[in-house]
Amino acid sequence: MKRGEACLSLMKRLRNGTEKQLNKVKSVKEASQTKETKLLRLATLNIGILTGRSREIAEVLKRRRVDIACLQETRWKGQKSRDIGEGYKLIYHGTCNNRGVAIFVSAELRGQVTQVHRHSDRLMFIIVDIGTLRLRVFSAYAPQTGRDEDEKDQFWQELQDHISSCPEEDLLLLCGDLNGHVGSARDGYNCHGNNGYGMCNDDGGGILDFAEASNLVISNTFFKKRTSHLITYTSGNNHSQIDFVLIQRRDSTIVTNTKVIPSDCLILQHKLLVTDMKISTQRRRGGGVTGPAMIKWWKLRDHKAAIINNIIFPAITPDSIDATWTALCDSITSAAKTILGTNKPGCRHIDKQTWLWTDQVQQKVQEKKVAFKNWLAQKTSENKQKYATTRREAKMTVAARANHYQDLYEQLGTKEGKKNIYQLARAHTKAMQDIEHYMCIKDKDGQ
Repeated sequence: MKRGEACLSLMKRLRNGTEKQLNKVKSVKEASQTKETKLLRLATLNIGILTGRSREIAEVLKRRRVDIACLQETRWKGQKSRDIGEGYKLIYHGTCNNRGVAIFVSAELRGQVTQVHRHSDRLMFIIVDIGTLRLRVFSAYAPQTGRDEDEKDQFWQELQDHISSCPEEDLLLLCGDLNGHVGSARDGYNCHGNNGYGMCNDDGGGILDFAEASNLVISNTFFKKRTSHLITYTSGNNHSQIDFVLIQRRDSTIVTNTKVIPSDCLILQHKLLVTDMKISTQRRRGGGVTGPAMIKWWKLRDHKAAIINNIIFPAITPDSIDATWTALCDSITSAAKTILGTNKPGCRHIDKQTWLWTDQVQQKVQEKKVAFKNWLAQKTSENKQKYATTRREAKMTVAARANHYQDLYEQLGTKEGKKNIYQLARAHTKAMQDIEHYMCIKDKDGQ
């Protein structure tokens, strides 16, 4: 057998054998636990429609350091998960074109999602295990004022059932567009912090009654803020506070701030509402990445000759066969690492929508943001027209993603592209999974 063929045969054995053994190596975790304090930021937003905005939302959430974001009125059908850029994972549910809820989870926490519950196109929640703390986050979209009273009663009853069944040890957060005005004053409700906005209406009274019955507090009424940091919805000259973050009363002390960010112009009417928390949890030392870096053997086909040329062949003697074999394995492994490279342990999430967030798209979106801020500062007809123009141009630029798909189809028609079909299918299947890692064992009741 020729020397080159022997090396290729040995490299295949290394790839299929030695690397599998290396992959089984795990770092030893210390048994002791340490207490740590973690800063957590949640957000909620009625997005109006999610189509064409997911990548821009990811950029805003990344810039605002949001860990979990609840969205309402996505108008997306189906119940799936997908990567939307910047490491964020989108988990959504919808049954028609005028409702729908979703939850964005950051790259840091997406692997810690242990359960996903989709109940309707107005209500869903996820469970995230952060150390020894179990976080239960609801995304809710209440029926609007004017909708049938039976529909409203059904929504609040369903939400009440899920809240009351929440285990005592869970940290519960309810975020969403609840379509009611709770008013600026407490008016006898302990769930109200006396720092709200506007006048209370019938639907707002229902929110207050629900919060009192569930022992929840409305977080964005407990912090004294200027008006622009309280208003969550604007339409013409009408301003209101209809988006809320609710938390159990016993846990309200962990919330350090809740406010609206009026300058982020994801949509014209609803504003991004964020909540900052400081949570304490137990974690195991030595956690995190445990596996070794792996050689990128899938690149072997294109670099065979280069690897063979870099292999140092040891002398073979009858008395040192085992030593020669070990030396040759080390030489091949070293050459493969140098030429093929290794992956980065723990770097699992790849931004799969970089084609969308191009320099041209970023420029148009930035122009839209500047025009929006100018319009907020001076609400003249000229500034409003400028904002409308830049907003329309940004949407048209994002719509250019059709060109990307055309290029992709052409690539798949080539010989090299056909080899990538299975890789794309595997990546797509993995991205659609709700749970990436199973971190616990459920009891007979599913808890």
